[in-house]
Amino acid sequence: MTVEALLRRAPTAAVFGPRDDPTFRSALVGHLRALGFATYELAMGPTARDTLHAARATPPDTALVFVDYAPGAYHLVALLAAVLRWKAQGRFVVICRGAGAFASARQRLAYAAVRAIADLELAIREPAALIGTWPRGHLPRPSWLSGVWPRRRAESPLAALLRILRCPECRGSLTYDEGGLRCRSCGRIHPVVDGIPILVPEGVVAQVEEDEHAYAAGDAYACGAEANRAWLEIGLWKRDRVAALLRHGVPRASIDVGCGDWGVHHDVFDAVGSELAVAGDVSLKLVRHARDHATAPHRVHYLVFSAETLPFADGIFDLAYCSEVLEHLEHPERALAEIARVARGGRAILTVPNEQVTGKLEVGHIQTFGFDDFTALVDRFLERRRTLGVFRWAVSDVGALSQTLAGTIRLKWLLLTGEHAPRRSLSILVDGRLRP
Repeated sequence: MTVEALLRRAPTAAVFGPRDDPTFRSALVGHLRALGFATYELAMGPTARDTLHAARATPPDTALVFVDYAPGAYHLVALLAAVLRWKAQGRFVVICRGAGAFASARQRLAYAAVRAIADLELAIREPAALIGTWPRGHLPRPSWLSGVWPRRRAESPLAALLRILRCPECRGSLTYDEGGLRCRSCGRIHPVVDGIPILVPEGVVAQVEEDEHAYAAGDAYACGAEANRAWLEIGLWKRDRVAALLRHGVPRASIDVGCGDWGVHHDVFDAVGSELAVAGDVSLKLVRHARDHATAPHRVHYLVFSAETLPFADGIFDLAYCSEVLEHLEHPERALAEIARVARGGRAILTVPNEQVTGKLEVGHIQTFGFDDFTALVDRFLERRRTLGVFRWAVSDVGALSQTLAGTIRLKWLLLTGEHAPRRSLSILVDGRLRP
């Protein structure tokens, strides 16, 4: 009964624990996911910087925060600041207290302050026992973003998609056939690899697989984040702006066009869509990586598809998200036409790098967008409601900003001012309504 109440109230949870001892943290994450929670895991080091970064990186749809605590594991003043931040954001904070004596009276006093602010303290034990004995009178608030998800899983994820899937060659309907999907019209069989349908036209080549050495695993914003966190902060800022745009309009069905292998923006789209959420990319390698690192893989249908030939029936989605994709395409207008077709009359959130300001950021960027040509392109397909910038471009060495206090303050200032100066920003973000 208590577990069911938790699942109804807070299906998205974050679990934080000491970097040098992942045992309990990993076990709790596995148990929460088995129950149906979307779960985000982050190891924290002993420094104040590590702890504060963990609080900053918490995904925006998180309603429930578990902290695996043992004396001496963290910088306690920073942990106090992190708990204050989580509470100010409306999250429910649970301290999972392990055995161990405090090294000093100051440490004991700091923990007492943390405990007073947190919502609940539970003694560390087996994860099943920890959740099973949750006090009935202590429940988190509903999550504003992911709380709309019902707790159910289809026997076959593909079965739920068949009625809306279409052949990328002829737009015919699909059916199961010999471990793949066969088009009823042209007869082509599309393979299903590791549970992921491959729905791309003949001859389509994934650029990232042709030029694999140029792409690091994981999110581009997070590369080198342990050494400097300026780029990661820019990615988190963009993630939070997108989440804020969705705060008062969680869609029924969403599609992430070009989800990539993993990224901070995907923290939002792991949970968007009260009935249907789809994510895909042209590379099986990227899609498999995204699914395997998702906080809630059972909530999202992952497919391989080309942005220029989306394998879906017309008007299926009421939100389309396409971030840092159009610059990779020979014909970005075709991708926008496809987005407008599958989400006709719905909402679109689009972002591209502003490389007329920054210069080329990647060799794989075929298009070089600036503010005027990008907005002229998207205006052909949607009515813009907001046009925002992400990070005002005023320095060539972005990474250096995170290495000093003055640089960190300047980074925040450039993020704030960049939102209202999209012509001079690193990325341009457009939010609008697709034309019917």
